[in-house]
Amino acid sequence: YIKHFTKDGKLTAYQFNDGGRSGFINTAKKFTPTPENIAHKRDLYETPALPDNTLEKFFAYIEGLYGQVLEKKILQKRPLSKKDHEIVAMYVSILENRTPTQQAHLNKFITSLEDKGRRLSFAHNAPDAAERWSQQMEEVKKHFFAQWLATTIEINKWGVLDFCFLEPASFVSEAEFITADHPVSLIDYTSDNNPYGKNQWHKTAECVVPLTPKLALFGNN
Repeated sequence: YIKHFTKDGKLTAYQFNDGGRSGFINTAKKFTPTPENIAHKRDLYETPALPDNTLEKFFAYIEGLYGQVLEKKILQKRPLSKKDHEIVAMYVSILENRTPTQQAHLNKFITSLEDKGRRLSFAHNAPDAAERWSQQMEEVKKHFFAQWLATTIEINKWGVLDFCFLEPASFVSEAEFITADHPVSLIDYTSDNNPYGKNQWHKTAECVVPLTPKLALFGNN
């Protein structure tokens, strides 16, 4: 994915400091790594329930199919077939969910669930039950991220969306899209206070992912 954002084989990257996103250009650390030296984490998708690299091999297969659609259809501004649409939807769904940020989010949920179970056990004077619950949650954590990814492959929320492709306007031709370690964004201002969270299928949801510095995909139901 990030190879499409390189210039002369390198990326222009920014790392947030303690100041966070506010004024990050002025406070972030700038560096120029190669794609091989950034966004790389070993065994991110591994689980004892599957042979080694099962998910990684599947992701590589989808990336190969998407690369053909990108080069032969999207960059050539040719219409996508139904099969092309399915491939792009699968690729973006995987891109959205296979990040360390998503894994950390899921692990936080498991940690919260463990804490609630332990508190309930202690409230009933059952410390042994608390320890058993913690052990069970540790086992769940070993599989949970991989199971989540498998579920997002089976139930692809991008599959039903309509696609359009965005380019910088001609009068700002020097403008470029930027990407991040969590490249897919879901914005829906009408559901900011919704207790159920945001969903790609909502009519006012704006699902966006940069594909190259000059091209982004916009999805909406």
